[in-house]
Amino acid sequence: DLHSFPTRRSSDLAAGTPVVTTDFAGADEVVRHERDGLVVRRGDAPAIGAALDRMISSPADAARLAAVARDSVAGYSMRRQADLIRGSFQRAISG
Repeated sequence: DLHSFPTRRSSDLAAGTPVVTTDFAGADEVVRHERDGLVVRRGDAPAIGAALDRMISSPADAARLAAVARDSVAGYSMRRQADLIRGSFQRAISG
């Protein structure tokens, strides 16, 4: 799923979208848990559900995370995104 890659996550953050993501494919390098989004363990359906529920039931939390997220992606150039993707692949290959 290409939407798991850091490029998509940084686009979501820049748009001010509250982000819930998993720790898959480097997304957790872009989204910092409890700072500019929520990161849950890949495959943990109850945790994903709880994070989504939190974003829906707590608009103040969602707004706070989204505001920090917009500011945090200002430094993510295309080069930085490429470096994150490369790092994700290198870690996957090296096991």
